[in-house]
Amino acid sequence: MRISADFTDLELAVSPAPHGRSPRRRRDGHLRSPLPPAPYSLFGAEQPSTPTPSPPHRSARSPRSPNNPSLGSSQKGLHRDRNRAEFLDAVWHASAAASTPSPAQRRAKLQMECLEKAMREVALQQQIIAKNSTSSLLVQLAALQSSPPPPIDLELKKKHDALVAEGARKVDEINALTEKAIAEYRKRKAAEAAAAAAEQKKEEDRIAAAAKAEQDRKNEETRQREAAAARAVEAQAKAKAEADRVHKERKAAEEAKGAPPPDVVVSQTAWACASGYLALVADIKTIIKPRVKANQQEKNLVFKETMTITKSVGQLTNSRAQILTVARKLADVLSTGGARSEDAYMVLLDAAAKAIAKQADTEVAVQRTKAFPLALVCVLLFDAHPPFRPILLGRLIKRCPQIAPMYMKKRPDETDDDFARRCRYKKDADDNRETEEQFNERMSGIVALYAAILQSTTAKGNQHGMEYAWSWLSRIVNLKPRRVTAHVIQSFLEVAGHAFIKTYGRQAVKLLQFIYQFYIPKMPAECVASATRLSLFLERDFLKTGTMPPMEGSQMDK
Repeated sequence: MRISADFTDLELAVSPAPHGRSPRRRRDGHLRSPLPPAPYSLFGAEQPSTPTPSPPHRSARSPRSPNNPSLGSSQKGLHRDRNRAEFLDAVWHASAAASTPSPAQRRAKLQMECLEKAMREVALQQQIIAKNSTSSLLVQLAALQSSPPPPIDLELKKKHDALVAEGARKVDEINALTEKAIAEYRKRKAAEAAAAAAEQKKEEDRIAAAAKAEQDRKNEETRQREAAAARAVEAQAKAKAEADRVHKERKAAEEAKGAPPPDVVVSQTAWACASGYLALVADIKTIIKPRVKANQQEKNLVFKETMTITKSVGQLTNSRAQILTVARKLADVLSTGGARSEDAYMVLLDAAAKAIAKQADTEVAVQRTKAFPLALVCVLLFDAHPPFRPILLGRLIKRCPQIAPMYMKKRPDETDDDFARRCRYKKDADDNRETEEQFNERMSGIVALYAAILQSTTAKGNQHGMEYAWSWLSRIVNLKPRRVTAHVIQSFLEVAGHAFIKTYGRQAVKLLQFIYQFYIPKMPAECVASATRLSLFLERDFLKTGTMPPMEGSQMDK
């Protein structure tokens, strides 16, 4: 965009009047001008001003009078003439006032007069050309060309040239500033467009990188999960095979040795089972745990997951949904350990068994109904992680020997404290041994959990079900009763008596009648109270109806 700055001197193009006619003249013989005459010439020379003519008045008739007999027209016509005269005066005064020219108007009028003059001269020349011959026209043109030009005001021309130069300079400055502004605007817009394009590309790259990273993360998680699942399956298979091998080896060794240790009162078949479970727990403690502690990564993993196991077991309630949630969480934790290494897997299995046995030692001992949700979690873990069953049984037997069942025999050189420790008596913070009542209550709680495990079942069944109930009850009545015997038998029958009679029928009835008639009277005198409670329990439920009702609270909440 550029402003034109073509300043040239004024040139008046004179053309002949249309149809060869001369300009029209006024009544006084002068040419008509579109503007009133100005007192200044084209070059500033002051001209004498023309006096303003008086308004054209028409003679108005005088009103009628008796001394003027010529005024015989009507009064109405007189008034019409008077009003017309007054109207013409007003129009003339308004025209005169409006035609008072300003200096610019006077200069423009003077220019127009010069233009009319030139037009008249051109028209005159045309008339001469039309009338005279070519030679006379050439003579006249030569005379016209030789006539001197009109005088020019040099000072005004210098000012005019200076103003033209100044205007051209300002126009050049404006054009330069405009081009500079346009260039800067275009440069700024180009920079903004480039910045926007770069920002958009950067954002697209960021989104693409984030999407790629997210996809890579998901792929990595999927790969890790698949690898962890494969390692867990492999570890479980190895652990099961190892447990079976150890169990068979120990069973064979014990069978080769024959009788159990002399400081333990137990049947040979019960010891053959219990010794394998206890040996597995001992191997985890003495062999596997030291290897895990030597590996810092496995040690940190086991410590973290052990805290999760303890917390999850403590959150267990009688709600079916909560039981399934806790079982899944424990199964996932064990799978994580199995994916890490076989040693970490075995240590976490032992940690889960230890947490469940401790929960039975404290919570179930106080409230028997808490054994059922805990037992269902154990059965679910038997299905998900088969090596968990022998480790849990080993932990239960170690905490409560009556699970085998077996009793401890005091050695000749053994102190009372050592013997009480082998019998699983506890001491408090002040090193005071717990009372007999507290001990019997704890043992009854662990046996209640064992009985609940036997009578619990899932869609896949139970690897340690009611077939072991007959073994336990028949083995314990084949041993000489101790002070704790009446407590654990009553706890077992309260929890699993209904399922025991339902499973074994008449054989179960005969065994319970034997306990009532022959076994209870053999109990020592120091346990008369517990033996009496067991007799009353059998009389109230079993002897009157021939069956036992399910324990209150054994049904799961929705």
